Amino acid sequence: MSRTCSIVWASTLIALCCAHAVGFSRHAPPPLARLERVAAPAAVRFVTFAPGDATGAVQGALDAGPGIVVLHAAHEPWVVGPLFVRGDDVTLVLLPGAELRAKLGAYESRFDSMIEARGTRGTSIVGYGATLRMLNGDDPDYADGEWRAAISLEGADDVRIAGLTITRAG
Repeated sequence: MSRTCSIVWASTLIALCCAHAVGFSRHAPPPLARLERVAAPAAVRFVTFAPGDATGAVQGALDAGPGIVVLHAAHEPWVVGPLFVRGDDVTLVLLPGAELRAKLGAYESRFDSMIEARGTRGTSIVGYGATLRMLNGDDPDYADGEWRAAISLEGADDVRIAGLTITRAG
């Protein structure tokens, strides 16, 4: 696929995700409250792949404030420890073929999740053709916390999750 085609595909996907995140639909007008919250264009952050452990790169992009964080499909999975959505109006987009894989040994607490959002508003996680893969059955220490979730939401409001394949979760 040419670079121009990739850029057009990524731009189109981001536009669709933004429209989905604020509630646009061809069938009904968006609620006024959502339009007011998205008055300014969202910042788009493309994360550079970090082989081995991508936790710092992805967490840094999530912590940068409201906007869209984009992970592309890489030649190997994005290996991460627990990630935290700490702010409002953050959208995580995994492009087709991208895989977030739990880092072996990084989920020490039996309550750890791959992605956690507490007390946030307007969080979206979108990944048509993308995968979140936990460690159930792969990590010998995992048996103590087989209920670990791929995504954990506590006190979160206006959350949208779409298109992801989630495997090996507790």
